[in-house]
Amino acid sequence: MSITWTIPSNLHLANEEDKNTLNYVVNRANSVLSGALFPHYTDHSIKHSNRVLFFASKLLGTTASLTEDEKFILLCAIVLHDIGMQTNGYLPGSSFPLNNEQLEAIRAEHHEFSYKYITDNYITLGLQNKQNFVHYIALVAKNHRATDLQGVSEKEPFGMGIIRIKLLSAIIRLADCLDCDSSRVNIHLLNNFEIEQKSKAYWFCHNYVQSICINEGKVKLVFAFPEEYNHKNICSSIKNFISEEIKCQMSELFDIFYTHNIFFHRSLVEVEERYHKGIQVMPYDVYTYIDNNFNKKGENGALNLNENASGGYSKTMSDFYSAHRWKYLTKDFFPGNLDAYRRIYNALYSDETSSLIPYVGSGFSVFHNGFDVWSDVLLKLCDNPNSKMKIRVIIEESYDLFAAYEYLETSMGKTAITDDLRKIYSLEKVKNIPDEQLKKQVVWMIPKLFGKVCLTSNLDTLLDQVYRQICCAPEILTPLSPSMSSG
Repeated sequence: MSITWTIPSNLHLANEEDKNTLNYVVNRANSVLSGALFPHYTDHSIKHSNRVLFFASKLLGTTASLTEDEKFILLCAIVLHDIGMQTNGYLPGSSFPLNNEQLEAIRAEHHEFSYKYITDNYITLGLQNKQNFVHYIALVAKNHRATDLQGVSEKEPFGMGIIRIKLLSAIIRLADCLDCDSSRVNIHLLNNFEIEQKSKAYWFCHNYVQSICINEGKVKLVFAFPEEYNHKNICSSIKNFISEEIKCQMSELFDIFYTHNIFFHRSLVEVEERYHKGIQVMPYDVYTYIDNNFNKKGENGALNLNENASGGYSKTMSDFYSAHRWKYLTKDFFPGNLDAYRRIYNALYSDETSSLIPYVGSGFSVFHNGFDVWSDVLLKLCDNPNSKMKIRVIIEESYDLFAAYEYLETSMGKTAITDDLRKIYSLEKVKNIPDEQLKKQVVWMIPKLFGKVCLTSNLDTLLDQVYRQICCAPEILTPLSPSMSSG
C-alpha cells in the first residue's frame, strides 16, 4: 500500500521532482522496514522515521533554515537511517537463524550498514536521478549514531552552494535520540521473544515514557508508571536512565546547533511523573536487573547515574551544569584579592574609612520591590522569542552578560535599548520604594560604612536616594556622569 509523508512546513520541499522522489524513497523504505527482520528490537520502522522527522522539525523551529538541497538530503536520510537494521548481508559469516551475538552485532553496526545499503541500492530506492546526493544522504544517515561528529566536515561544496553535513548529522542524531517514548515498543510482544534481560529492560524503560515535547529550547519528559510503583526507587532509576541519555546527547551536540542559531538548554531536561492503574508491571527479573544495573553504570556508556567507570561518585548533568556556571561566576577571582579584603577589613575596623572608596554593583539594588538582576533585565528587554532564547542560552551557558547585552544591542538598536532601560530604571520606581523598606536593605549601610563618596556603574538611582538621605553633599561617580553631587 502506497503511503505519503506529511512534511512539516519548515522542511517543505518546493521542487515537485524532489517531492516525488522522496515519496518513492519513503515507499521503498517502508517495504524494507516493514519486514521487521528483528521484531524484538524497539521500533525502527517508517513510523519511527516519521517521529524522527517530527523532532527534527521541532529542533529547527523558526530560528534556522535549510537550503532545498539540505532539506532533501536530511529528509531522505531520516527515512533511510535505520535501513541497515533489516539486513545481515554486511555481517561476515552470518546466516539464518541468527544468534544473539550476531543480532547484537547488527544493532551495533547498523549505522554503517545503512550507509552501505543506501550506496549499494540507490537505484532500487529511487535515487538514480539523484546520484550526486547519494553519498551525502548515506553519510548523514550513518551519522545518526556512534560516529564522532567532531571529525565530520562542517561544510561540503555542492553544485553552486554548500551542504552543512555536520549540522544535518547533529539534527538527525538528536531527533533520533528524542524518539524514546512508548510508541517505540509494543510491550505485549515481549511474550513472543526470548531475549536478554538488558533488551527487556530497554523495552520497559521506553514503555513508561508517555510523551516527549520541546518548548522554548527545553525538553520535557512525561513518565507514566504503574500505580504499584508509586514511591519506589525503580522509577528514579528509569527516569535518570532516559533523561541522562538525552542530556548527554544534547550536551555533545550543543556547540554544533549553537553555531547555526539553533538554541536549546545544553543539559536541561524537565521530568514529570504520573502513576496510573492498568499499566503493565515488569517481570521480577527485569525489575531486579534495572534496580541493580541502571542505578550504577550507565547502560549507554555515559557517566550518567551513580558511578563512573572507576567506581567513584559521578555528578548528574544538572550538578555539572551548576558547577560549570559557577566557574564563570568566579572567573575573575584572583588569590591576591585576599590581601585586599584583609586591608578593607582592617580599615573598617580601625575607622580609617576616609581611605576607602566603595565600588557598588547592581546586586545592592536587588530586593523585593527593588530592581531585577541584570540577567533578568536583559530577558525583559527582549520581545522577540528567538532572540530571547539566544539571550537565555548565552546567560545560562557562559554567564557572559556583556556578550548577551552586545547581541541585544545589535538586534534592537542602541536607541531602542537605551529608551527601554530608562523605563526600567526610572526615578519613579525608586521613589515608590518605602523608606522603611529601604532602611532594612544592605545598600543603606554603604554610606554609613564608607562616607560620602562611591563609585558605581549602576543604571538605577537607588544609591542617589540613599546617599542624599544620609550624607551631606554626596559624590556618586559613574561612567555616565563623572561627578554627581547633591547640588
